[in-house]
Amino acid sequence: MQTQVVEGSNLQSVERAVQLVQQVVFGQQEVGTRESARLLGISPSSAHRLLRTLADLGLLEQSETTGGFSPGLELYRLAAKLLASSNLGQAARQPMQALAKQTGEAVFLCLRSGGGRILLDAATGPRQLQYLLRLGEEVPLHVGSSGLAILAWLPENEMARILAGDLPSYSANTITDPDVLRATLDEVRAQGFAVSFGHHIEDGVGISAPIFSGQGEVLGSLLLTSPEARLDQHEPLEKLGQQVREVAEVISLHLGGQPVH
Repeated sequence: MQTQVVEGSNLQSVERAVQLVQQVVFGQQEVGTRESARLLGISPSSAHRLLRTLADLGLLEQSETTGGFSPGLELYRLAAKLLASSNLGQAARQPMQALAKQTGEAVFLCLRSGGGRILLDAATGPRQLQYLLRLGEEVPLHVGSSGLAILAWLPENEMARILAGDLPSYSANTITDPDVLRATLDEVRAQGFAVSFGHHIEDGVGISAPIFSGQGEVLGSLLLTSPEARLDQHEPLEKLGQQVREVAEVISLHLGGQPVH
């Protein structure tokens, strides 16, 4: 009888944990202790312990400023693993390989992860010197073209929240001024792709375009990287950007999304 009680208690804890994760993911906003307690019908102290356990596991992340909980890096890593074998990964693989072969440069598929982006997949070109970034690496959206291409098409309230938050510098060229960043995002939307020079890696150039879901949400971006010294061996930067944009649009269309307007 005691074993049955313990098993029942464990099962209930699992059910509550799943409910909390679902609330954080589908609610699209931070979840607090009191709100979680009301949702689960438990005391605030019990809800906080459960939230902290999920945060310790990396499934949730607690904000230092608000104390609320949002999806954690491990949850995004799990999602990225699933997406790699699902529609997004399948839709992107062949176009990525074609672009890498055509340009000779490394091409990456990036997935939005809250206020950052994760590298989901890569296709390498034939050139000897390439910037091979680490898959699964998370970088804030304001750092580099791959994040800017996502940030530029977020809803205004989400964009404003990110611009009002911490904007750490990854290099001397990282844009950390909110006003300059907003002006840059206006330019990105106008041309349909983002370009960055040394924002993340010194002497590295990134060219990225957004990828959209069938619901019109920006899922991630397509990133092409090149050493800055090799740019003069390519087509003009504008034309190279259009190539990346066109391939990103092909991927979006496969997912039911629409091209950038």
